[in-house]
Amino acid sequence: MSDTPSTRQAVHYEQAEMLDGEDLRRHFLIEQLMVPGRLTATYTHYDRMLVMGAVPTDAPLVVGEDLAKLVGSATLLERRELGLINVGGAGRVTADGTVYEVGSQDALYLGKGIAAVSFASADPANPAKFYINSSPAHAAHPSRLVTKAQALVKELGAPETSNRRTLSQYLHPEVLPTCQLLMGLTRLHSGSVWNTMPAHTHDRRMEAY
Repeated sequence: MSDTPSTRQAVHYEQAEMLDGEDLRRHFLIEQLMVPGRLTATYTHYDRMLVMGAVPTDAPLVVGEDLAKLVGSATLLERRELGLINVGGAGRVTADGTVYEVGSQDALYLGKGIAAVSFASADPANPAKFYINSSPAHAAHPSRLVTKAQALVKELGAPETSNRRTLSQYLHPEVLPTCQLLMGLTRLHSGSVWNTMPAHTHDRRMEAY
């Protein structure tokens, strides 16, 4: 089952400086991303990024016409690419009849032009939790599963500064071609408290966490 997608408008930094805590959460925080048995979606006016969460339980979750309508196309990926990382139990993604077995901490890239996409769990009692990003694409690149072992791994930070972490880069130019979508997974080490705060911006990219 899919929830009704929500839309977030872009906020200028001068406006953001005047927002209180409640308004900052309303504009920037997606509080219900991983909901058992549902596919949730938030469309943002930041680079037209689509942030989704899929937690299939008893039945597969299908990408439907509501998401295609949201981005103004016949199918969601008619003019977009999609990447996901599974942060739950073993899962399965079916894309135009091709089945990808996506294990825990594996990733999947689906290229522009894929018409039919669905998500399922190998064990509904231990469901997959697919963290999904989608962005506009100008070219079609091959879809590909990227396992945890195939990701680029970088060790960052140090225990002395409480920010020791392992970054696994899945959708990265050294791993596979994409149009503009990059995705990775950061795992904190014991005693480390690294996060994205204080909030900051980048001139050449948009980030979703």
